[in-house]
Order: sequence, then structure tokens, then C-alpha cells
Amino acid sequence: MAVMLLLPAGSRAQGINFGVKGGFNITQMYLGSKVVSTENKNGFFFGPTLKASLPMGIGIDAAGLYDERDMKVEGTTIKQKSFNVPVNLRFNIGLGRLVGAYMVCGPQFSFTLGDKEFDLSETYQTAAKFRLRDAYMSVNMGVGLYVTRHIEVGALYNIAVARTGQLKDYDLNDALNSHSHAWQVSAAFYF
Repeated sequence: MAVMLLLPAGSRAQGINFGVKGGFNITQMYLGSKVVSTENKNGFFFGPTLKASLPMGIGIDAAGLYDERDMKVEGTTIKQKSFNVPVNLRFNIGLGRLVGAYMVCGPQFSFTLGDKEFDLSETYQTAAKFRLRDAYMSVNMGVGLYVTRHIEVGALYNIAVARTGQLKDYDLNDALNSHSHAWQVSAAFYF
């Protein structure tokens, strides 16, 4: 985003738009075992965004988002706070002068903020801890609609490609890897 700010004003006006994006997500957590129960939980995200349009409807969609997701493991809620940087390839489909649709796909880099370790000893009834990774990568796939150049609404699925955390049972010397996927619905306003 800093590089885009350094571009001449004429370049920005021709196809680079800055804005803000926010929305909510529903997190699906998968552990490496059917014995441990997990539940889907809601969360939210927000932050600055930019889109850069190239010829023939192709472009880039990037953002810097604060993301908060809740996950429930064996009755204990785990709050995952992170700074996410999605960098998506974007394909725009014009449906008229003011309205259009778009598709996005690309990687997202996430950096965990705040608490990373959670004690599950009481609810798991053994010496167990859940630890979130410091950083992980995921992939986005989604669609949306835009009205004029300023307003967008979209939905995407975020798929973790590496483990996002680990449940460690110290009594049994066993570990289960977790993957956190999320459905996300967003709205963006571009200046």
C-alpha cells in the first residue's frame, strides 16, 4: 500500500482506488480427531483496502485487516486475533455503466496478535493447551457486486493451507493440529 501512495497522482486516478472494508465471518475449525468437539463461531474484520484495475477487467485487490475470530473447542472459546494481508487477483465483469460483478482468488498472510496460548485443562480434563501459530497462510476464493466505483459487497471462503494451531495433551504426549477456515461477508467503500 505504501508503494501505491508513492505513485504519481495521475496513476492513482487511472485505476487505483483506496477505501475501507469491513464485515463478519463464520469460523469453521477442524482438529485432527473426531474425539474433540468444535463449533462454528462468528467474528469480524475491518481495515484499509485498495484495488488496482488493469486492462480487460483484470486487477489486484489487497487489504490490511484486523480480524477477530472465535473458535470453540470442548466448550472453551478461543479468541484468535490477527492482522491479515489478503492479496487477491480480481476479475471484473461489467453489467452496465454503474453495476458490475467481480471474482477474487489469492493468498492471505495472517499474523497472530494478542494471546496465543489457551489452557484447556479444566474442560478437556487433562493437562491440555491450545496454541495458535504466530503466522500462517490461507487462500481466498470469492465473488461480489459493485455499484459505481465506490460501493462493493462480497462473499468469500478463506481456506487455511497450513495448521493455524495445535492442541497438545501433555498427559498422553499427543498433539492435534487445527485448521481454521472461514466464510466471510464484506462491504467496502472506496474514495
